[in-house]
Amino acid sequence: KIHKTTQKIISIKLRPVESQSKPQSIMGIILLDSTSSSLTVSWTEIPNAKRYILQYRQPSSDTFETLSAKLTSTQARKRNLQDDEGNGFFFRVGAITTSNEGQGDNEQSVKEWLEHAEPFHLLSKDSEK
Repeated sequence: KIHKTTQKIISIKLRPVESQSKPQSIMGIILLDSTSSSLTVSWTEIPNAKRYILQYRQPSSDTFETLSAKLTSTQARKRNLQDDEGNGFFFRVGAITTSNEGQGDNEQSVKEWLEHAEPFHLLSKDSEK
């Protein structure tokens, strides 16, 4: 007995989903590594960036402290952190681009900051053993 198989061709049209969020290429900052005293963060490359300004703060503070204003890579580690309250740290990164380069290397020249929603936490000393 011979069975015939039939094939159907299905045509699917895809369209982009409307979104109010940032473009997919700029996702924000992610945590790559955590120890009891350091955090390593990374971010998606920003188009036309010559260098980056990376800042951090604890949730109890409204003021960011500059970690570096001359980063050329999209990854950095902050060492010697102490989080006595256990609340973690927030980071933000801004790009010095070809369009704002002549305005200086300070945070006033950054048009948009990449951030993250939840604080990044250090590992407890016990969890590193």
